[in-house]
Amino acid sequence: MTNGTSQGLFVVVAIIIFGIFVLISYILFKDNLKPTLANIFTDGLEKANDSLANSQNKDSTDITGREDETYLYAKIREADESKGETEIWVRAEKLEDGTLKIDRSSVSDNNYSSSGSAEMTGSLIMPDTINGMKIIGIGNIYKISLANSWSASNVFYNAKFDGELKLPAYLTSISDGVFYNSKFSGELIIPKGVTIIGASTFRESIFSGELELPNGLTAIGDRTFANSTFSGGLKLPTGLTRVSGFDNSTFSGELIIPKGVTIIGYRSFRYSNFEGEIILPDKLTKIENSSFARSKFSGELKLPKGVKIDSSAFYSSEFSGTLDVSNVTSIQSGAFHSSKFDKVIRGDVAMSDGSSTINTSGIHPMSIKLANGNWYDGSNG
Repeated sequence: MTNGTSQGLFVVVAIIIFGIFVLISYILFKDNLKPTLANIFTDGLEKANDSLANSQNKDSTDITGREDETYLYAKIREADESKGETEIWVRAEKLEDGTLKIDRSSVSDNNYSSSGSAEMTGSLIMPDTINGMKIIGIGNIYKISLANSWSASNVFYNAKFDGELKLPAYLTSISDGVFYNSKFSGELIIPKGVTIIGASTFRESIFSGELELPNGLTAIGDRTFANSTFSGGLKLPTGLTRVSGFDNSTFSGELIIPKGVTIIGYRSFRYSNFEGEIILPDKLTKIENSSFARSKFSGELKLPKGVKIDSSAFYSSEFSGTLDVSNVTSIQSGAFHSSKFDKVIRGDVAMSDGSSTINTSGIHPMSIKLANGNWYDGSNG
């Protein structure tokens, strides 16, 4: 337990004890209770609250490290033989604005690696600052991948964490693959200042609680949370413009896509299960390859005007009712393969059939599989 937490707990206990004392005094002497006693209680309570606020606001995760002109080196976890945990050291680049970016890690104060080590297990409680400098990034914050191509080498990539994860409070970005293949327990709270999370950042990770995403998040990379498990629904931030990264993720509630989203990325919700229907935003321009493949929804599917649908986007997905493609500019091969709609409405939009990666207009002749087993022939329903 940190000093700040200990101080806060002490103040809370003191407030409770003092409150019990005042309550007993009031019951025994309520007829003779003077205003001065009430003033004493009020003054004491105000001071206790001030002390508690100060202890909570104090940066209790600041640690000290050695530094040179470019980097700062610090031990962020002590070894614990009873838990089989090694030390964890990090190298942080000093940025021009006086903040830090963690770019390497090690189990000792040498041999710093850009990929971490399989010896790193247990919990990872990261500091907010080192030498009083705020940690704002983990990994290469100069180039964060959103598309499926990414560098499989980043800070804790090879680690095998299996405990809790606490991220630095001042983070603004988390790069590609940083926590790939760790099996965490508990909930995942992304700090409120994070605006972008790179591709495969938490891929193959397991969390036993809900996923809390900050309101300022604008982009999630492909397969960021692939094969992850969460409880509850998925609430995406209202400022999000590109959504992706939940391939084979598990949620127990509905999916609501924000109105500002323009792109639904590669394998965004493939093999995902949600309760309720899916409503696509009017600003949506593209649904990429396999975005909703083998996903389960209830209700109809309404496609916004001008959207382009890549191959296998809704492959073997479950919807009910009629598919209206009158507002769509192109549908690639297999987009609705095995989705089994009863009826398709094409409307009056002129499109050249034979859509492909080269010809990006029209309806590909093998894109929509009807409930009777036939491919949609392009006729207007």
